[in-house]
Amino acid sequence: MSAIFIAFDSDGRQIKGDAIIYNRIADNILSGHGFSGEESSPYKPTMSREPVYPFFLSFLLFLFKKNILLIQITQAILYAFTCIMVFKIYRICFEEKAAFIGSMLFAFFPTIPSYVPYLFTEVLFTFLLVLAVLALMKAFKYDRLYGFFYAGLWIGIATLCRATLMFFFVFAAFVVLLQYYKKDKKVLSPRALQAVFLLLLGYFLIVTPWILRNEIVFKKPSITLRGYSTVYTRAVKVNLRGEELKMYAAYSFSEYLASKLYPGHNLSSTAEGYFYQPADSKNKEYAALGLSPEESDNRFKEETLFLVHSHPVKFIGMGFFELIKFNSFSQVLLLNDKKLEKAFNENYFLPILRGVLKFLGLIIAMFSLLIILSIRRYDYNWLPALFVLLYFNSVHFFLDSIGRYALPIIPYYFFFIIIGALRLKKKYV
Repeated sequence: MSAIFIAFDSDGRQIKGDAIIYNRIADNILSGHGFSGEESSPYKPTMSREPVYPFFLSFLLFLFKKNILLIQITQAILYAFTCIMVFKIYRICFEEKAAFIGSMLFAFFPTIPSYVPYLFTEVLFTFLLVLAVLALMKAFKYDRLYGFFYAGLWIGIATLCRATLMFFFVFAAFVVLLQYYKKDKKVLSPRALQAVFLLLLGYFLIVTPWILRNEIVFKKPSITLRGYSTVYTRAVKVNLRGEELKMYAAYSFSEYLASKLYPGHNLSSTAEGYFYQPADSKNKEYAALGLSPEESDNRFKEETLFLVHSHPVKFIGMGFFELIKFNSFSQVLLLNDKKLEKAFNENYFLPILRGVLKFLGLIIAMFSLLIILSIRRYDYNWLPALFVLLYFNSVHFFLDSIGRYALPIIPYYFFFIIIGALRLKKKYV
């Protein structure tokens, strides 16, 4: 599957979008200029991106002498290992046949493989999150305390790949407490406390050095600087009224649909897009004032808190649009290829296919939710998968979201689809 996308997706061989900054930081690391996103001297350090993927990419650039095809093949191999790890997760909770079918469903679901040719974080982050969940499940299944330490390490590494995971350690610790409560019939048993301690120890051993680096260099004890500008992009939508609100509702489901219904606006997810212009304008305003990225982030924080405080109910209500965007995840990047669009002579076939795929993502998410809500008695081994879904949907409810951000949780949607399929089989077969 990945080989097909590598062969036919010509856009993946170009350095564009987020790949530009990742490639630039990786190249600066290789050149001895440090973790910097600048193109020329003085190569000021940055905290605009998390460190794991740029360091991973710099290693591959060094190993393969900047051969993009070999980097793509490496990411394809990484995705193959992800599929194997997903099988192992499923095998902990299901019989081998069900686990195999579920992992094959994940392996041939085209969304994540379509990202393999691109120098984005999705493939690596999905792999790291799968390792973290697998380590957590195995630690409890075999009752090995050191397994919780390894789980904490993987959660930490995954967090330094994508900072949206930065509070997941709290959810993971809660899962551990629930599992030991089921086993020991005590709210806080000594073994549960030991397991949580080791989990948190592993996590903070990984993330603390990077946070200290940012505190020392930027006076910001955080993993990345992108947080408040993203929340501002989400919060400023409380100002939408009337026709703009209808336009955003259409945009939340489909950029193409919205562009046809409202042809006079640039309804894209780029900085020039209609709904992203307020944040882009603020960035330009702060730059004109000579503010540093850290000072700009503080300004975004003030603006965001003011908007949320002024319109709390509407801010919450707008979150449901973000969940629609977030769970419209089953896109295939190859279908956005300009050459492919030209080959189909810009007719309606590709837009319809893209729309059907996005709708499929919503169906998968809703079906999984129905299964979760219908379960009366939970197997506690399912809790890590459940809490991954709860965490990501909760976080992206409060952020400006796109379907791409949901890719790492696709294995866990399929996890509950397997449960639903097994229940249907038991009932009717």
